[in-house]
Amino acid sequence: MGTLFVTNKPNYCHKRFAESVHSEFYHVRHYFPDGIPLMSLPINGFLNSLSLPKSDIYFAESIIDYYPIYYRNLKKCKKIILIAEDTLTMMDKMNKLKRNYILKLLNSVDGFLSISESFKRLVLNYVKKPVRVVYPFPHKDFFHVRAPTNTKNVLFIGRNDKTKGFMELVEAIKILRKDDDKWNIYLIGECSKSVKNADGVHSLGYVKNMENYFKICTYFVHPGNRDLTTPATIFEAMNSGIIPIISKGLGQDEIFRRKNLNDLILPNNNPETIAKKLEDLSQNNNRKLSKRVIKLSKDFRERGRLKIFREEFNSLVNDIEI
Repeated sequence: MGTLFVTNKPNYCHKRFAESVHSEFYHVRHYFPDGIPLMSLPINGFLNSLSLPKSDIYFAESIIDYYPIYYRNLKKCKKIILIAEDTLTMMDKMNKLKRNYILKLLNSVDGFLSISESFKRLVLNYVKKPVRVVYPFPHKDFFHVRAPTNTKNVLFIGRNDKTKGFMELVEAIKILRKDDDKWNIYLIGECSKSVKNADGVHSLGYVKNMENYFKICTYFVHPGNRDLTTPATIFEAMNSGIIPIISKGLGQDEIFRRKNLNDLILPNNNPETIAKKLEDLSQNNNRKLSKRVIKLSKDFRERGRLKIFREEFNSLVNDIEI
């Protein structure tokens, strides 16, 4: 059966997912100006639906990319969404009109692929349709890099979205530096726009070669608030042996729990909690922990994950009845 992958600008991992099941690609066109609430997405969705090619399976990269499929009102085909973005985490904050619209849209879908168990549970709160979990992977390996296990250098990589918890992380470093000025935080990416350079706080912006910072940092902290994604940057850091500390509910949460790495999961993202976790870990010999992290990250390499994706995708398609 033919598969059409509907996308704007595909994430590397999602693009490889689609290619692994021999999808054709449809790139959503922006006929109407973006950013106009309650208008841009529906209007562009409808206009794109008019040129959407026929296919047996329609595979949308996100809820937003599903709009053209929804408006096409397709019959006798299978419709799947990859849940990898935060639309569902904002349902409680939406006005009634938008919330009901999203619920109606979700109920027209036949099945879902989710990048985390947390997202899967969230999907099932709203619709009773089949869901398969397909973890992402980094587009580049860093196994050739070896992170030090005895520094007090902390790394964060991410966009300028304060729900990712980087502001709380910066405050945690400031708390630690009151007693020990060896603590440093290095921020890579657009998150740097919200953080000024200060003693121990290094806002780096865009960095072409991240491995230079993998070589000097012992910890990678991602203390997101209600973040259910599975950041590939965490796996990249783990390749080098950096010790990851993550918030509860993040996509790596269930992975760490299965491997008895519960101590690397924060119960909340309060600065005091983050500071205490870093302080406790810094008092240990982290060599064995670093080796365990490297070993675990080997389960999330591209080739293996694509094989699992194909299996889950085909299983989902076979379970869908039309």
